[in-house]
Amino acid sequence: MTIARSFSRRKFLQIAGGALGAGVLAANKALAVISLPLGETHVRIYRKSVRGRRGSQAAKSAYANLRFATKKTAEEYVVHAGDHSRVVALDVSLKEYLRLFQGGRKVIDLRHI
Repeated sequence: MTIARSFSRRKFLQIAGGALGAGVLAANKALAVISLPLGETHVRIYRKSVRGRRGSQAAKSAYANLRFATKKTAEEYVVHAGDHSRVVALDVSLKEYLRLFQGGRKVIDLRHI
């Protein structure tokens, strides 16, 4: 009983409101990263391709299942020093984007989802 009496109603509402706000922010973290125009339902993600180029088997097999949240992340990701791959854009639904990049991930491997 002493714990309940040590909090005033105002203090209780401050703590509960802060906890509720933190929970809402944590739940919608993925949505906070995405800023879509009103009515837009697709998001652009990226992959790397060695099609039409002289690419190593290592690059082909590594990039076959990788997807990147941003173009910058895709450009910075290289398998080895002689990598000549290019970045290719893909449009996916917002639902698929949230499923793939949940938790703030920037690179995903489709084999491990």
